Amino acid sequence: MLYIIVTFLPFDNLDGGNDVINCKIFGGRVRLLIPDRSWGDFNPNSQQGSAAIQTALRELRADDCISPKLACTNKVATEKWSYSRPFTSFWKTEAEADAIITQWPSRAIMINTADCWSGVLYSPDPYALCLVHLGIHNLYRKDGSPTTLAAAVQAMRGPPISAKELLFWFGGGIHRCCYGYDEGEFLDNLRKRYGPMAAVGLAVNGPSAGKIAVSLNFTIWQEAGRLGLQVEQTLESDICTSCDGLHNPAAVEFGNYWSHIRSIALGTKEPRPRNGVFAIMA
Repeated sequence: MLYIIVTFLPFDNLDGGNDVINCKIFGGRVRLLIPDRSWGDFNPNSQQGSAAIQTALRELRADDCISPKLACTNKVATEKWSYSRPFTSFWKTEAEADAIITQWPSRAIMINTADCWSGVLYSPDPYALCLVHLGIHNLYRKDGSPTTLAAAVQAMRGPPISAKELLFWFGGGIHRCCYGYDEGEFLDNLRKRYGPMAAVGLAVNGPSAGKIAVSLNFTIWQEAGRLGLQVEQTLESDICTSCDGLHNPAAVEFGNYWSHIRSIALGTKEPRPRNGVFAIMA
């Protein structure tokens, strides 16, 4: 039996619409920005990506931004990695990674999402900030290798930092109402690792309706507990990136966020639109 001790700390909302996550976390030490779809497409491979990212950097007053080349790996990029520069003020890893660490206070870090959840790790002393991609294949590794979150915690640790001294926030993703898999070996293994509540009941919305509902937020709670992390806050409102909490089984159009599942339903071709998740030391 796994027990998770949760510590809730102040969560300060800044300016932004109802669907824009624009706040300070960890007692005001980190600024988090997750714009809604009205800000544009944050996929750097799209025509709109550059303008949307530059708008976010102005909002954050960041000098520049670095982002990992996501591929559902457990690799963690640091500022010592090799980067390309697709456009001014934006750097992207040349190798694949699903988490990124910075120690520069004026530098934002970003990951692209479209239903996957995001995690923020923060070390107050020495200062370090990490943004983690938390999709299902980051949380369950078929080859038995460490999860992306475990790899990120390991990269952030080291004398004198322990996992209990790292602060952790996660949120901004798809909920079990819209996320489902067919019954089979994958779900059996997911339940063995995280417990029966990781996959139970049925998804009710969109393309996943009628499949076994998978709870990414539950699996993240469980993984955080395994690693001994302090969890500050999770935005477990009814705003789901796929359905916005409208719970309309017939709806396939985009809501207030870009959604991979909705993209598939709409037949959207690559490069599919992506949300941008930004963090910077305040």
